[in-house]
This record gives sequence, C-alpha cells and structure tokens, in this order.
Amino acid sequence: MLVLVICVMIFLALSRRLSQPHGSSSQSDPGADAQIVGPKDMVPVGSTAENYDMYTQFIASKDRDSANSMIESNLITLVPSGTKCHVINAGTPDDEIRIEEGSFYGHNGFVAAELVKR
Repeated sequence: MLVLVICVMIFLALSRRLSQPHGSSSQSDPGADAQIVGPKDMVPVGSTAENYDMYTQFIASKDRDSANSMIESNLITLVPSGTKCHVINAGTPDDEIRIEEGSFYGHNGFVAAELVKR
C-alpha cells in the first residue's frame, strides 16, 4: 500500500511539473543572490525537485506522518525563513538554490520559485 501511495505522489509531482507553461520564468535569475522567504518561520528545502514536490503533496493531503518521515530521512531540510541563498538554476515551478548561511551553509536544494526573493 505504501508503494502505491508513493507512486501516486511521484505521478502527481511529475504531472504538476509537466503542466507548467513552457518558457515561463521564475521570479529569480540564475546566479542571483536571494533569500528563501516563506509564510511560516521554517521553509522546506528538498534534496531533489521530486522530493520537494512529494513533500508538498503530503502537506496538501494532510499526510503529516509521510511529510515528517521525509524530514527525518533528510530528504527535506527545514531552514529559517529569510535565509540567504544563491540561485543555481531558476526553474518552474522550483528553483535550485545553494544555502549561503546558517547550519545548512553550502547545501544545495530545491524550493518553490515563489519563495525565492531577490
């Protein structure tokens, strides 16, 4: 059953990624210094774009156990809102970033493009 749930989450994440308009751009440019700014104190950053998308699906479906499991497995890192980052690759819907301060300094990850502010 868990395998089925994971397969469905991966399918939903990939279909979300494919449904984005071709050629649309992120709010941040590659190479730009920016901040990760979220609506809460901590912002999730995925180790891969797929992990980030899966985590957001778990949160949207109120599956806290699966979301927490991703955090415990280090597939998702929670960083403070306002953390400085460097945009490696501006994407749609997610930006690839490198964290530039704090305990996760130097780590690369993926976060929703709308949460990356220049």
